[in-house]
Amino acid sequence: MLTSSKALVVHTVKYSNTSLVARLLTREHGLLPFIVKGIRSAKSQSMATLLQPMALLQVVFTFRENKNLLT
Repeated sequence: MLTSSKALVVHTVKYSNTSLVARLLTREHGLLPFIVKGIRSAKSQSMATLLQPMALLQVVFTFRENKNLLT
């Protein structure tokens, strides 16, 4: 199910050369892990600043109960 929600960035960890794993806190679903692909590439460096801890974001994602990582 496609979901739109406000989220607070709690923590990020580098994953591969161009990706991050981010833990986001949402009101509806609680703490969720997301993989953000390509955010650390040379073209997307300005976008990476959006994922600093305590940043408030509007995210759109597909929520599935049985998934460990969301995109």
